[in-house]
Amino acid sequence: MTISIKQNEETDVVSWKYAADTIHINTATASQLSHFGFTNRDIVRILSYRDAGGSFSCWEHLCETYGFDSLRMKPRKDYIVYDFTTRKSDFTPRRHTKYTRDEGAKKEISRNRKISIYYADSTELAREGIASFVWDSIKSYRNRYVMKGSIDIADLSSATPQSISQILKEHAGAEKRQKTDNANRPDITIELNNATMEQLCQLRYVKEATATRILRQREKLGGFIQLEQLSDIVKAEYYETIAAQMTIDKKSIVKLKINSDPIAKITHHPYFLPLMGDALAKLRRDQKRITNLDEFRKSFSKYKYNPLLEEYLTFE
Repeated sequence: MTISIKQNEETDVVSWKYAADTIHINTATASQLSHFGFTNRDIVRILSYRDAGGSFSCWEHLCETYGFDSLRMKPRKDYIVYDFTTRKSDFTPRRHTKYTRDEGAKKEISRNRKISIYYADSTELAREGIASFVWDSIKSYRNRYVMKGSIDIADLSSATPQSISQILKEHAGAEKRQKTDNANRPDITIELNNATMEQLCQLRYVKEATATRILRQREKLGGFIQLEQLSDIVKAEYYETIAAQMTIDKKSIVKLKINSDPIAKITHHPYFLPLMGDALAKLRRDQKRITNLDEFRKSFSKYKYNPLLEEYLTFE
């Protein structure tokens, strides 16, 4: 994992040359982040955080970014570089602002944005300078209602303890959240790769949010190979109890046709690295087919992919 640095002594500008298998999260452009495999939502969050003056120091720090898809990017975390220095000064991101014509007053772009009332967390609200009582009110409403839509950040910033309730009522759905004794549900066993939302929610320690994460990951993977894959989704203290209520039917798994499926579809799989997609495209341009698992391992041996990826491949 190497990065070469070229310093222009006259302009004090540092140019970064990325190695083929790495990316520098604190200086990469939007196109570089997209090519590496970050989703559009992740790219917006990363650039917004950097524009606000922040920088990432480690994988855990990156995962704290609101909305970051850590499950998708976890297989590629070893290719992300965080530490860097320059000869004359450290790189310091600057916040982008725009000016009005009235006496040059600054008007920050973030004030024109909206925030999801369902997904927002305390860190994001604090970053926007929103008072803590707003977050307390949002939590209270989430416990009683299904919150929908987005709210202007400016409205939340100017809210008072008296007006915040009226603002949140406009985004509160009629359906109240049902509180159930999750730990005392009867023992049942379900097949994980064919289970519905309703079936998952009948399991002990599985609520709607957990079931949603399971279904979302199942769709991305094409099905689960082993129950250990749930350890990245459910809380550690509940994992053994939840896994004991499930079985896996591998016949239901949707496999990747390595020789015929579109490369965009293949690289969308969480275990297939984007850089492997470039290598696969080169093989196809050379009209070379991969006929078995040994050939696949030989062609992609230099990439640190998740070994479970091999279970999702077919060589038709």
